Amino acid sequence: MTEYRVQFTVEARATYDALPGERRAQLDKAVRVMARDPFRKTSTAPLGPDDSLRRAYVAPGVVLEYVVAGRSWWSPCWRSSTRAPV
Repeated sequence: MTEYRVQFTVEARATYDALPGERRAQLDKAVRVMARDPFRKTSTAPLGPDDSLRRAYVAPGVVLEYVVAGRSWWSPCWRSSTRAPV
């Protein structure tokens, strides 16, 4: 099974780095699952007419919004109920 390459936006990486360890572990697990199949019909949904812009609820209070570019990588831009300090 091919896995997609995951690349965070700068903003998503900064928020990820500021998360507590337990929340990062939840997100890591969700991203590993989604890297295997970012088009999972049971846990993701398109955000418009184009199937490549998607949203997934991956943990309590954590929503991934991501783009699947081609078939070689996807880039999550995610939001969390836990905000990083500004």
